[in-house]
Amino acid sequence: MPQFERPTGSYAGSAGANRTKYQDDSSATPKRAISSSKVDGDLNYILDSLNALYAINASGAYTNLSTAIDQVRQTQIDVAALVISGFIAPSGANVAAYSADGVTWTSGKLPNAAFRDSAGLSVVGRSANSSGSVADITASADGDVLFRNGSTLTFGALPATRVTFNNGASGMAATTVQAAIDELDGRLDNVSTANLAASGTFSLSGDISPAQLTANTNDWAPTGFASAYAVNVSTSANISLTGLAGGTDGREVMLVNTTAYTLTISHESGSSTAANRFTCSGSASAVLRQNDAMQFRYDGATSRWRAVGNTIRLDSTGTIYGALGIANGGTGATDAATARSNLGLSSDVVAISTATASSSASLTFTGLDNSTYRAFMFVFQGLKPATNGVPFNCQMSNDNGSTFYSGASDYSYSAVNVTNGGISSVGAVKGYVISGSVAVGSAGYGSGMAMAYNFGTSLNKSLVFDGTLTKSNDGFQDRCYSVSTLLKSNTVNAIKFFFESGNIASGAITLYGIK
Repeated sequence: MPQFERPTGSYAGSAGANRTKYQDDSSATPKRAISSSKVDGDLNYILDSLNALYAINASGAYTNLSTAIDQVRQTQIDVAALVISGFIAPSGANVAAYSADGVTWTSGKLPNAAFRDSAGLSVVGRSANSSGSVADITASADGDVLFRNGSTLTFGALPATRVTFNNGASGMAATTVQAAIDELDGRLDNVSTANLAASGTFSLSGDISPAQLTANTNDWAPTGFASAYAVNVSTSANISLTGLAGGTDGREVMLVNTTAYTLTISHESGSSTAANRFTCSGSASAVLRQNDAMQFRYDGATSRWRAVGNTIRLDSTGTIYGALGIANGGTGATDAATARSNLGLSSDVVAISTATASSSASLTFTGLDNSTYRAFMFVFQGLKPATNGVPFNCQMSNDNGSTFYSGASDYSYSAVNVTNGGISSVGAVKGYVISGSVAVGSAGYGSGMAMAYNFGTSLNKSLVFDGTLTKSNDGFQDRCYSVSTLLKSNTVNAIKFFFESGNIASGAITLYGIK
């Protein structure tokens, strides 16, 4: 039963009643009598409100009217009959202070805690292609993406039909997203297999100038090398670099010698870890002089820094390594004969072989190719006899050295010797003598050049010598011009050189063929 009993009847008050209606009745002309229906209606409206407040505080939770009224504001709304247009929020002086049930409104904005709860891994929206209530749209698997699929908004794997690929001649062959990613990854890993087009200026950045090297260096790991291309090497002396740390497959680096000292890049030096070593062209260490540069590419298959391209350089002995781009369209040459050919010059003189003596009984050349060469040239360098004061001789063969013509009558001989005693002519008893009347001393040597003619013909075979000889008895350099002729019609395909007695202690003879 309500706490406050209202009068019976159908009297009803109104929230919009005129607050001065009774004064208006009293001051009206003519004056109006106060209607009992007005009084009962207003009284009933007040009593209904008091009864509502009483019902709310039935548990006695509210101790004052203000608290009860706040509760009425929050709960006494007929939601089914409520139509709200626009955004409703507390306003006025009480906005900042308004808080109820742990929810605080700030600056007229709806707080997160006052919004509806949602499912995990979801967004709130409407999945259907129509207006209506919202719901959770949930991602159910790793890699799901939110996209429109027909007339539905959903999470899922992106269909291939939703991605457009350029499958032209220069495009990709992929038809799915994953395949496209895999193909792009493969192209980045193997750029050399694709057509790479670049325009404008191309540069390799990353120059470093590490601390100066003061001694031979192994497994060098200069500061900043991880992001460097050009390494400016400074040294305080002539040093060797045996290895460089930090190599990865395909990486390229350029070493530049910036000082006046020589920098030797050691070939396959065991002083450095195997994976840090250099492999140089010609299998020989490279010498970089001031301002010289040398480029290397790291080969992951062999774990070595390999010299790049036809690097032209000197080794420690001054020998040139690398292909010289000489004529013939710049195809290059690594030897004198090829260079002469590329330049259109004669290559008629060909080095065939060199025989070096070391207490040798003789130095012999066999297999003389008379079909290729019209003549032969022999260059003698520093031939020393083991026995003092002996002449220098030669013999020829037509059976490739199995036997040699050795009879005195097999040869004819003539010579002109220029000594400190004057000029003399000689006709030797033994026709195969080269040095004539001049004997070579064991403390001296014999050097010179001899031309051999007609070895492949039926004509007499001649060996014409021009050289200098040091005799044993005076130490002077004597000059000898001699011609030793084999008086045979047979062809000659071998020749040997020897001293009259004893071995050839040292020295060398080089054979050249003349076309």
